[in-house]
Amino acid sequence: MGTVDCAEQYGKLKATDYARLLRDAKEARLSRIEIETEASREGSKLADLLKEHGTYWWHFYELPLPMHLALFGHLVGWTEQIIEVGKAENPHRAFLEFMDTQEELDDNTVAALDPPSQVLLINVLIAVMNSLEALCYYGLTINELLEKARAGNIIAFCNAVSIDRTVIGTDVGAQLIAHAQLKRNKAFLSGLFRRIRNPHSGRRQYLDLRLMHRVFKESGVISECRPEQVLDLAEKLDLYTGRRGDPVKGLSELFRNWNKEATS
Repeated sequence: MGTVDCAEQYGKLKATDYARLLRDAKEARLSRIEIETEASREGSKLADLLKEHGTYWWHFYELPLPMHLALFGHLVGWTEQIIEVGKAENPHRAFLEFMDTQEELDDNTVAALDPPSQVLLINVLIAVMNSLEALCYYGLTINELLEKARAGNIIAFCNAVSIDRTVIGTDVGAQLIAHAQLKRNKAFLSGLFRRIRNPHSGRRQYLDLRLMHRVFKESGVISECRPEQVLDLAEKLDLYTGRRGDPVKGLSELFRNWNKEATS
């Protein structure tokens, strides 16, 4: 596909659309912290619900990502609308327009469900939010990291664990740990222990940019816009400022490295 004039349009969306997606992602990351805090607070409604009906969000990581997201959409009553979005000529634009008509997912949405369904939604939502966090650090969701781990990629598994320790409780996690124990693979087990701490601090520099790099790929920015235009969009969103040398080359090199890492 040839390049397009991206003065107003970058791939399938406009700069203002990407700004909104970035803002929503930041809000979702804050909500993740709020949910974890509320769930751990003794006596809170959320903590009591999870205690009575169970915590099991890690099982959803083993679903293909589209199925995971479809389950979330079904629980909040978006099934028919999401199907229509998928049929649209520009699904990216249709999705944003659909979201404009929706109220923010709040306590009322959850309260309309019976308690077991409330907890199901909360577990699905926690898994979605943790996968969003993984996108910021690794450019892949936890679902996608586990898919690679299932194919034998140990680094992908350790990366997933660095975002959410409960990944160890998934089927693929139990299998990998069991095999390492049988083989007395101390290197794997010690490496896994290190990843339980947190992602490497060096990955914190470009969290928003790495997330939006994935969005740029999905929405055609990378394939349809010239490198100069990609840089222009990144700068408009305050995602990247080249500290030295040619910023166009610098950003392109960064994206190439991330692509290589995501596909290795």
